[in-house]
Amino acid sequence: MNKLGIFMNFWEKNWDADHAKYIKKAANIGFDILEFQAQPLLEMTDEHIRSLRRLADDAGITLTYSLGLDPRYDVSSLDESVRTGCTKAEILRHATIFCDTLRAAGYSVGIYANRYWWTTVLDDPAYEQWDRWLAVWDAETGYSGSYSTWQCSNSARIPGIPTNVDLNLRYGTSLNAGHTHDYRVTKHTEPSCTDFGSRIYTCGSCGASVTQPLRPLRSCPSKNLSDVPAPGNWAHAGIDFCVRTGLMSGVGSGRFDPKGTTTRAQAVQVLYELSGAPKVSGKTPFTDLTHGWYQSAVLWAYQTGVTAGTSRTTFSPDDPVTREQLAMLLMEYADRILKLRHTWTPANLNDFPDGGYVASWARSAMADAVALGLISGSNDNGVNYLRPQGHAAREQTATILSAFCQNVKKG
Repeated sequence: MNKLGIFMNFWEKNWDADHAKYIKKAANIGFDILEFQAQPLLEMTDEHIRSLRRLADDAGITLTYSLGLDPRYDVSSLDESVRTGCTKAEILRHATIFCDTLRAAGYSVGIYANRYWWTTVLDDPAYEQWDRWLAVWDAETGYSGSYSTWQCSNSARIPGIPTNVDLNLRYGTSLNAGHTHDYRVTKHTEPSCTDFGSRIYTCGSCGASVTQPLRPLRSCPSKNLSDVPAPGNWAHAGIDFCVRTGLMSGVGSGRFDPKGTTTRAQAVQVLYELSGAPKVSGKTPFTDLTHGWYQSAVLWAYQTGVTAGTSRTTFSPDDPVTREQLAMLLMEYADRILKLRHTWTPANLNDFPDGGYVASWARSAMADAVALGLISGSNDNGVNYLRPQGHAAREQTATILSAFCQNVKKG
């Protein structure tokens, strides 16, 4: 179970405030760690410090302390003369004196900096002797060196706190035990206009994972489309996602037409744009491509192997895309464009009453789509049917695309 901590001065601007009060507050909210600014502790009596330690132990709170450099040596100072007045050698000398003094007093020591600083300023091998706290506010660090803590966001949300908070992933002792955590996003659930979302990071080496909560959207992306099902309906979040990301839009007159059909050309166009709409040249063997807006998308899909058409010379662009065709398009995209490794167990299509009706050419793709949560079946009186040859309504397409981007493409 990952631990959560908070800095006392998130709540309190006065360094000399009642520390005991905030130990109790952190415990009541459910935090595991509370960080104090170290300077006020130097003014406390030993008995006062011991009483805080006992209170924290009883509350199940781990206490940590932070201490900053003297303003004259603050290499991140807003004063440019302070920043530029220190050479890399001088910065290392100051860091060594500072960290060695704290370590000699029995404290664990780490240095906080962003990726630019770690790669261009704090790049001396001597820094390896202290824990490295890396600040990269992104889904991946893009940093090849070792680090024991990763600050991955400055806009995380925690229930009970009304503003954004920093999210730090602390890897404990595993770094010193033989490997650096290689955290990557393994599941991304978009927030809706009513619910929190989340981003799950998993270490590729040991499987350790942490979850970053994502705050609900401030405004409903589909609010201007009058026929979108209300929040809470199974289709609402998927439509919101596709409208917000530009994968799908309304059909005009302030409508989304959720029950309308999705054509094969529209489905391929979405995947083409999802891939970045790369430039293409050449021709397809299809003789039924009559409109210009989807020509590049169909050519791209044909050249990449995402689709081979409905026959050797036809693509059938205006035909409604079926659920098994959509599954095939998405899984071909995952295989040929994303180069996705098959690490999951395909679903058993025989678990569905109509699983045997899936076309032979689509069975593998449909089994993968079900396993990955892209298609869950269509409920009829408590029974889920795949309806493989059924037309994919626009609301179904939006929901499937949303799941694909979050569970497979990772946003």
